[in-house]
Amino acid sequence: MGLLFEAIEAEEAEVRGRVEQLEARLAEVTELLEAEREKLTRLEITRETAGALWGRIRRQRRGRAGGRDAADGGAGSCVPVRNLKAIASITCR
Repeated sequence: MGLLFEAIEAEEAEVRGRVEQLEARLAEVTELLEAEREKLTRLEITRETAGALWGRIRRQRRGRAGGRDAADGGAGSCVPVRNLKAIASITCR
């Protein structure tokens, strides 16, 4: 019976060690996930702000150009690209 309990205790120690390793990895991954979520939030806010500012600039340009957009001669409407690689990335339709 003593050998049985020793075997169980040995297995329990191994499993406990794996659980602790997994918990440490989980904490690390959770920290990375939170950092990436924060970056994503900042980028979403930046995109929204850039779009709002671009709209304001266009309205101001239209006002100075007699209703036509000075940037594209009134040929189309410009909108910020959803997946910005740089704030200056603008596409016109």
